[in-house]
Amino acid sequence: MRFETWLLEQAEHARLEQLAEEKKQCDWEAAMENVKAEYYIAERWKHFVTLAEQDERFQRFRDFLVRAEDAISDLPSEQRFAASKFLSEVEATMRRHDPLSSPEKLVPQIPPSKSDDLKPYLHGWSPYGAHSS
Repeated sequence: MRFETWLLEQAEHARLEQLAEEKKQCDWEAAMENVKAEYYIAERWKHFVTLAEQDERFQRFRDFLVRAEDAISDLPSEQRFAASKFLSEVEATMRRHDPLSSPEKLVPQIPPSKSDDLKPYLHGWSPYGAHSS
């Protein structure tokens, strides 16, 4: 009878271990979904901050360009023509790089996350699986 009891206890122990493993796996999968969501939100915010910082820089460029165009009006015609041509080239370059001149740049293109990208959001979990350390 003792052997049969031991076998039953071993079977119950194995069943409980299996349930614990399954729960750990489910918890890890749920955590990874949250981690990926946190990463995605953080990357979108970084993109927005970068655009805002670029816009501040470009606003200075835009303001300077207006002042420069006003300033060249007193130059002799040959110099005014050269300066005007230069400022036109600068303006075209600015349009290519200005985030507000290219609205498609406003929407972030976030690549799929890599394990290293997720590390700041893992809160103790491994990106490699529920049973990885």
